[in-house]
Amino acid sequence: MTITELATNRLHGNHLLFVDSELPDDSEVVLANVERTVFENVGLKGAQFRGGMLKACRFRNSYLRKVHFENVNLTGTEFLNCNLRDARFTGCTMDYVTFKQCDNVDYKTLSQCEFEHSNVGEEFLHMLRNHATADGAARAARELLLLELAVRRQFEKEKAIGSNRHVREKFFGEARWWAGLSYLNHFVQDIGWGYGVKPLRLLRNGAILILLFAAVQWAGGLAFRVPANTQSGTEVRALRIPEALYHSVVTFSTLGYGDVVPAYGWSRVFSAAEAVTGAVFLSLLAASAFKRMEW
Repeated sequence: MTITELATNRLHGNHLLFVDSELPDDSEVVLANVERTVFENVGLKGAQFRGGMLKACRFRNSYLRKVHFENVNLTGTEFLNCNLRDARFTGCTMDYVTFKQCDNVDYKTLSQCEFEHSNVGEEFLHMLRNHATADGAARAARELLLLELAVRRQFEKEKAIGSNRHVREKFFGEARWWAGLSYLNHFVQDIGWGYGVKPLRLLRNGAILILLFAAVQWAGGLAFRVPANTQSGTEVRALRIPEALYHSVVTFSTLGYGDVVPAYGWSRVFSAAEAVTGAVFLSLLAASAFKRMEW
């Protein structure tokens, strides 16, 4: 079969080879079951591949501008050194699909592909991120990394709870406990500081911690030594709301002016805990800002 016959036949077969040829623009190709077929140095501008299977095929050095793959099973297919400008993949099975040295890859659209198994989706996103990094698309690489980590977190959750029979058969006992701990670690890293690349999220959480510490100091009635019009110049009492907020900010930021100080056991323990939390927060903030600039 020649490349020009693609538009007039229901393509079916194994180990087919199409080399150094071109399909008329905007041709429609209705697929049956095609496996291990090579498209090398072919022009397929605007071609529409509909239904069926293109499994374990190879597109090499090909012009695929505006190609539309619709409801095609592309499992294991490789795109090598192809021009993919405005190429679309709608409702396709993308398991183990790879892109290598391709131009004009639409990372945003490809990253939205859905996968039945999370580990396969993670592998696909990892491949895309490596391609984006090699392509110099730093912003796309950052977004793909966050998506990859989110999918990995979901997979760890699936392993921990045994969400389906496939997972339950492969992971059980101690492996599920470790998966649960890994999921918890990913969850904290994501919600805490967006894996280090979202400093605004970290600042928001810092503000929440300051308010929580202040609320506990005020509601708990912890004793503090505060300035007063007395002979000693101070008095020991519970903090009012403005004082609790002030002390929380000063302690959390590790400024420690010393005008409001904890008087007894629990107030000292609580203030020390807040100071340590604040020091950890500031180190994370510096690391996040550095990583953000590095990206």
